[in-house]
Amino acid sequence: MEANERDRLRQMLLDRSMRFGEFVLSSGATSNFYIDVRKTSLHPDGLQLISKLFWEVLKDDKVTAIGEYAAYVLYKEKGAEVGFVAPADGLPATPLLVGMVSKAPHPEAAKLFVDWAMSSRGQAFYQDNPNLIYGSLRKDAAPMRTGERLRDFKLLSPEDYADYMASRDQFTKEWNGMLGL
Repeated sequence: MEANERDRLRQMLLDRSMRFGEFVLSSGATSNFYIDVRKTSLHPDGLQLISKLFWEVLKDDKVTAIGEYAAYVLYKEKGAEVGFVAPADGLPATPLLVGMVSKAPHPEAAKLFVDWAMSSRGQAFYQDNPNLIYGSLRKDAAPMRTGERLRDFKLLSPEDYADYMASRDQFTKEWNGMLGL
């Protein structure tokens, strides 16, 4: 990946994905920044640059594909000879966050949406939607369309959120190192 491409990707991440301000997380903790990489990865130029970076990192490994679970399921259902291999030490848990803003114009409608999203019906939608396939942590949730449940995987998530937030500088250093910054 050329240096100017790394610079373009870094700028796209800063412009499209990084937000500063006061954010209330689903845990109730607050953060002064929020990163939503999807804002960059779903942009055609961002996807191309991220793909080049991944290729640079993985080209010498014997990896033939890398992707999220939903991509695996979609290709598998189309007959591709693929398998999903989860690392033995676990998968990073990335939660799907649902909530409402503090000054929502229709707070009762927002509350109804959150109630639906957390219900068995809402969780089934997220698990079965072919573009999402987000596993549910609900104990009464049906298996995902693959027959697996989220609890079948070893998930990695912070045990101490305050400690996790205190590691921001280290995270930023590693992130920047990965991007060659």
